[in-house]
Amino acid sequence: MCDQEKSKNIFHPLLVDKESDYNEYRMMSGSDSRLSDKDHCDELDSPEARIFEECKICYQYQRIHRRTCCDFSACDSCLRQYYASQVEIGSIKIECINIQCHQLIGRNEVISSLDSKLRDVYNRLIKESNCNQLAKTCPNCSTMFTVTSINTLRSMKKMINKNPIESRIQCVECKLNWCFLCHAPWHQDLTCHQYRQGDKLLKAWAKQLNQGQLNAQRCPKCKTFIQKSGGCDHMHCNRCKTGFCYRCGEQLRHLKFFGDHYSKLSIFGCKYRFKKESPFQRKAIRGAVFASKLILMPIIGSLVIGAGAMFVSVALAFLPFYGGVTIYKKYAAN
Repeated sequence: MCDQEKSKNIFHPLLVDKESDYNEYRMMSGSDSRLSDKDHCDELDSPEARIFEECKICYQYQRIHRRTCCDFSACDSCLRQYYASQVEIGSIKIECINIQCHQLIGRNEVISSLDSKLRDVYNRLIKESNCNQLAKTCPNCSTMFTVTSINTLRSMKKMINKNPIESRIQCVECKLNWCFLCHAPWHQDLTCHQYRQGDKLLKAWAKQLNQGQLNAQRCPKCKTFIQKSGGCDHMHCNRCKTGFCYRCGEQLRHLKFFGDHYSKLSIFGCKYRFKKESPFQRKAIRGAVFASKLILMPIIGSLVIGAGAMFVSVALAFLPFYGGVTIYKKYAAN
């Protein structure tokens, strides 16, 4: 058994003993459609893929994903834990969470499910896997492809302008066509330089102002370009569910007592809301306010604790007196 299968079994051992239950579930649900082996486990964002049903990992009824490769039901929490466990053991070639399915998961889905720390680890693992100039991973599913020799690589580079198709690779797992030289999806009728130039043009276009706002803004988490059609600057990325400010591109943060993105003097505040032309002054003032609040917090906390202690002391001292007076009045009335 390979390491991938071992880790999947460890992650959800109940599935090993629940194969008959799973098959019975598929028969009852009437879902017998499977994609062919060449199809790929892509990210499931469509409403049809998210339904209220029993997760086949934790057996809890909640919103689940139906895997397109095998129709397997899994909730967001279990998927996130599974992807995190795979990255923690150093795996970048991650199979479907279903132990009966061996289709590979696309990088976009994995990255969008990881927290910032594990995302950095995952990106570092991918970078380390592509250090050898003769071996590169598929940009989608991370399947490794190796050219036969350094002469083959030189031939690719020499023919890039005359016959760019020499550098085209088709992944044996997910069938993605990609360019070995620039390590990007295949750019038909474009050289690697022209493709990279087009990416630069897209970034330049996104930074241009149109009717007083940017043409597009990148999500600070998953780096997807998002264009605002109207409304306020509070944006919500549909891909990774991150909230961010369309105007400055920063992720929205809030900390009680220290303010949020819409507070002028908060360190989390938008740079366009306070002294946008003087970044040094803005940072200095906001930093001073933040430092003063840090200093005041223990003082205010001590005052609150002192006031509470004083109140308790007065109450304890007054209680016997009040009780004595009450009892005296009761007996005097009789």
